Amino acid sequence: MRNIGKLVALDWKRIVKSPFAFLLILALVVIPSLYCWFNVWALWDPYSNTQDLTVAVYSADKSTEFRDKKIAIGDELVTQLKHNKQLGWRFVDSKKAVQEGVKSGKYYAGVVVPKDFSTDLLSFVDGKIHKPKLDYYVNEKINAIAPKITASGASTLQNTISDEFVSTVAKTLVTVFNQAGIKLDDNLPMIRRFASLVTNTNDQLPTIEKYIAEVGVLQSKMPAIREKLAAANEMATYLPEVNQMAQKLTAANGYLPMVADAGQLAVDVRSKLPEVQQAGAQLNTVTTNFGQLESAVTKAVGVTSQGITVVNQVDGTLPALTDFGKNAQAAIGMTKDEVLPKVSTALDVVQNAVDAGLTLIAAANTSLSADLTTLQNQLQQLATSSDTAAIKQAMVARLTALADRQGKVAANATSLADTLTRLQTSLNKLTGKDDQPLAGAITRLRDVATTATAVRTAASDLAKDVPNLSTNELQSRLATLNDVAQKFASDANTLKDLDLGTSVKQVLNAFKAALADATTTLTKINDQVLPELPSLLSGTKDLLTQANTFLVKTQKQLPALKQELTDANTLLNGHMNLITSGITTVADLYQNDFPSLKTKLTKATNFINQDLPGVESDLTSTLALANEKMPQLQSGLDDAQTLIKNDWPTLKDAIQKGATAIKKGEKSVDLSQLIKLLRRDATKEAGF
Repeated sequence: MRNIGKLVALDWKRIVKSPFAFLLILALVVIPSLYCWFNVWALWDPYSNTQDLTVAVYSADKSTEFRDKKIAIGDELVTQLKHNKQLGWRFVDSKKAVQEGVKSGKYYAGVVVPKDFSTDLLSFVDGKIHKPKLDYYVNEKINAIAPKITASGASTLQNTISDEFVSTVAKTLVTVFNQAGIKLDDNLPMIRRFASLVTNTNDQLPTIEKYIAEVGVLQSKMPAIREKLAAANEMATYLPEVNQMAQKLTAANGYLPMVADAGQLAVDVRSKLPEVQQAGAQLNTVTTNFGQLESAVTKAVGVTSQGITVVNQVDGTLPALTDFGKNAQAAIGMTKDEVLPKVSTALDVVQNAVDAGLTLIAAANTSLSADLTTLQNQLQQLATSSDTAAIKQAMVARLTALADRQGKVAANATSLADTLTRLQTSLNKLTGKDDQPLAGAITRLRDVATTATAVRTAASDLAKDVPNLSTNELQSRLATLNDVAQKFASDANTLKDLDLGTSVKQVLNAFKAALADATTTLTKINDQVLPELPSLLSGTKDLLTQANTFLVKTQKQLPALKQELTDANTLLNGHMNLITSGITTVADLYQNDFPSLKTKLTKATNFINQDLPGVESDLTSTLALANEKMPQLQSGLDDAQTLIKNDWPTLKDAIQKGATAIKKGEKSVDLSQLIKLLRRDATKEAGF
C-alpha cells in the first residue's frame, strides 16, 4: 500500500512533464462530464416547459342540431385549447397537415377531431350510443420523453371534452325538465301573482259588482254623450273664426307700446291742462287780433320797399354831400340848408327800418305760436294714427320752416340793435353828451336775438331726430321747445311794451333839432355826423332788405296762417271741455285699468302663440279619435252588457271556487320544496 502512493505520485510527475499526456488525461476527464451535464441540462424538469412542445390540432367536426340549438363541440374544443398553455398548440387547416407535420418532425404530436364528434357525443339522447373518438398521432423518434409529455396533451383534450360534455348534458337536462313543465322556479313569482290575483279578485267582487252597475248607467247615458259629441264637432267648425280673432288679438297686443305711449302722453297732457287752457286763451287773443297783424304787415311791406328806395337815393348823394361839407366852410347857412334835408331824409328811413323790424318780430311771434299749436295737433294724431311716417314727415317740414324763420328773426333783431347803437352813438357825438335813451331797447333786442337763436337750434335738432323718436320722447322734446319759445315770446312782448318806435322817433327828432341848432357848425356836422351816415345807412339798408324779404313771404302766408289759427282756435277753445274731459278719462284709464288690461292681453297673446295651436291640434285629434271610437265604445258596452248578463254569474262562481282551491292548496303544498326536488344539479349527476 505504501508503494501505491509512490506509484501514483510518480505517474503524475511523468504526466505533468509530458504536455501531450497531460492534455489527453484532461480530455478523458472533462469530455465525459460535459456529455453528461449537457444531457442533464437539456432534460431538466421537462414538465414545466411543455409549452415549447408543438402539438398540431385540426377540427373537422360538424355542428349538430339539438332541441333547436346548434351544438359544435369541436369548435368549443379549439376555443378552449387556444387559452391552454400546457403545450404549444398549433391549429392547422387539414388532417393531412397534421399527419405530415408529425411525420416530418415539425410537431411532436397531432390531434384530429372527426367530423361526427358532436353527433356521436350527443347520441345518448336518442338511445343509440356511438362512442366519440379523437385521432391522436405521435412521433416517438423525435425525443425519448416526447410521448410521455404529449400524453399530457391528450389528457388535457379529454378533460376539455368532458367539461364540455357535462355542460351540454346539464343544459339538455334542464331544457327537457322545462319542456316537461318543471320550469317552476322561473314562473314561481308569476304563479304566486296569479294566485294573489285570483284571491284579490274574489275579495273585490263587491266593488266589481258596483262597476258592473255603473256600466249599465253608462249605457243609459250614451244618447246624451252622442249629442255632446255632435255639439263638440259643430264647435270645431268655428276654429277658423277663432283663429281670425286670435290674429286680431295678437295684432292688438302689438299696439300696446303705442297705447302705452298715448296713455303716458294723456297723463302728461293732463298735468299741463292749465297751460293748455292758458294757451287756448292766448290763441283766441291772437286770432282776434290777427287783422291788426295783417294791416301791420301790409303797411310794413310798403314802408320797407319805400325805405330801400330812399336809402339808395341817399347813398347816391352821400359822397357829394361829404365833399360839399368839406369845401363850404365860408357859407355856413347855405351849406346847412343843403345838408340838413338830406340828413333828415336818411334819419326818417331809420324810423321806417325800426318799425319794419318790430313788425317782423311780432309776425314771427304769431307764426311761432301757430307752429307750436300745429305740432301739438300732429303729436296727438301720431298717438292714434297708423300712418306715423307721413305725420313725422309733416312735423319735420314744420320744424325746418320754424327754425329757418327764427334764424332770420335773430339776424333782424341783431341788425336792429346794431342800427340803434350807431344812431345813439351819432347823437351823443353831435350833442357832446352821454345819454342812453335806447339802451334798454337795445338790450331787449339782443335778448330777442338770443332766444330766437335758441328756438332755431332746438327746432333744427328736433327736426333731425323726429324719425327716430317715440311719442313720449317727442312729447318731451316738444315741451322743451315750447319752454324756449315761451322765453322768446316773453322777450318779444317785453320789447313791444317798450314802445320802441316812439323812443326812436324821439331820438330822431332830437337828432334833427341838434342839426338845426345854430351853434352846430358845418365842420361839426362834417366831423361828427357825416362819417357815421354810411355805416348807419348800410345797417339800415340791410335791416330793411331782411325785413322786406321776410314780410313779403309772411304776407303771402298770412291767409293760410290765419286759417290754421282759426281752425286751431275753433278746435281748442270750441271743444275745451270735451278735450279736458277726454284727456282726463284717458289718463285715468291708463293709470288705473291699463296695467291689468296689458297683463291680460299679454297672457292671452302668449296663450295664442304658444298653446292655442296645440289646443286646436289636441281638440281636433281628440274629436277625430272620439268619432272613430264611438262606434267601438257602443259595441263594447253592448258586449259588456251581454257578458254581464250571460257570463258574469259563471265567471263569478269560478273565481270564488278558484280562490277557495288556492287557499286550500297553499296550506297543503309547499311550492319551494317541490321546486327544490325537481331542480337537480345536472352537472353533479352526469358522468363521462
